[in-house]
Amino acid sequence: MKKSKERQYFFDHQVYLNSWKDTMSSKNEEKIISILNNLGYIHSLDYFRQYPVEPFVLDFAFPKIRLCIEIDGTSHNSKIQIKKDYDRDCYLRLNNWIVIRIKDKDMSGEKGSFYKSLIKEVIEDLTNQYNQGKIWEVDFVKYFYE
Repeated sequence: MKKSKERQYFFDHQVYLNSWKDTMSSKNEEKIISILNNLGYIHSLDYFRQYPVEPFVLDFAFPKIRLCIEIDGTSHNSKIQIKKDYDRDCYLRLNNWIVIRIKDKDMSGEKGSFYKSLIKEVIEDLTNQYNQGKIWEVDFVKYFYE
């Protein structure tokens, strides 16, 4: 029961505080922010950082088009964390989210350029699908806090 109350407090108070979010930023998350800004996407309008989708918090989320971008540091290399990430991705996919998972080491050089192009193409494709009525937006924050 105690763990549940702590988790609820986290979602109710911590996850929305910009000062808290800034402490979770890595260099590679900053690169993603730069990529998204260069592509013309606006934080808190098009995408969100540390976005809650109970029981998870997504690194980057485009809730309107249900796109999740996860940046994985070295802590994601353990067998336990790989299993948790797999379960998380399955949960998100079952709830109609597209997940792009990027390893820290892949954010530079040619792979960095590849991910920039991939992110752009996926967002454009999903936005077109949304505009055609093929994707329905779900306001998860409203859903969980009403």
